[in-house]
Amino acid sequence: MGATVIVGGRVRTLAGADAEALAFADGRIVAVGERAEVSRVAGEGAAVIDGAGLTVVPGFVDAHHHVSIAALYGGAVQLGAVTDIPALQAALAAASRALPEGRWLVAMNWDEGRLAERRPPTRAELDDAVPDRPLFALHQTCHRALANSRALALAGIDASTPEPSGGLIQRGRGGEPTGLLVERGMSRVEARARPDLATYDAAGILARMKEHYVALVRVGLTRVVDTAVPAELFTLYRELARRGTCSCRPTCVRSRPRGTSRSRGTRSTAPPRVTPRAR
Repeated sequence: MGATVIVGGRVRTLAGADAEALAFADGRIVAVGERAEVSRVAGEGAAVIDGAGLTVVPGFVDAHHHVSIAALYGGAVQLGAVTDIPALQAALAAASRALPEGRWLVAMNWDEGRLAERRPPTRAELDDAVPDRPLFALHQTCHRALANSRALALAGIDASTPEPSGGLIQRGRGGEPTGLLVERGMSRVEARARPDLATYDAAGILARMKEHYVALVRVGLTRVVDTAVPAELFTLYRELARRGTCSCRPTCVRSRPRGTSRSRGTRSTAPPRVTPRAR
């Protein structure tokens, strides 16, 4: 591919005075400076883009993003439009009926502030809607979640479960969990729900990851740190890299089970760079 030259704008180098022009080829900047010199380096056959007086800046870096998690839960049942608990129950029940036996029901974007009752649904209300399969429903903030009795049982959460460090298991009478989990209180349930989505919706997750990175590049983000990437999603990152469909180079910080020993980061085949961290 030949070079392309941007002229007629203001090129901010962040290393001194602005430049008149910039040339790039094969995804790399090959010259920055005065227009005549940049054009000479780019060669006679270079394409020319008129900057029309606009400002050209280096790509932005987002040091804390969750591309893979956004792609994962983008395929979950969306509850953002429900306005009361009966409607939420109906949406969950309908989604549950459409799933094969044995699958988790994973939902997203519920918000008690949009519900007429101004409260989360109770565990009993969740069980009424989804009695025969585990349910995990993330709040719109992703810092709280709902779990029905099947999900809590699979995660080993009951009245005797100690309060997790950095989290909360909301409890009712007798210390029984109400179904509302906060921060690390939801980790044990999420760790069982997430692989179900990753296994049965791998193609959808890869497609959404690709689309997400395209959207980031369109607004000027050229480097992203995807933090706390679970093992099953890191595997999909490797597949994205193998296909060469990632629009910008990500750095992936791989999550590890809390309490395991720290190890030095390992570099993936391409392009994610990996550093284990606790979650």
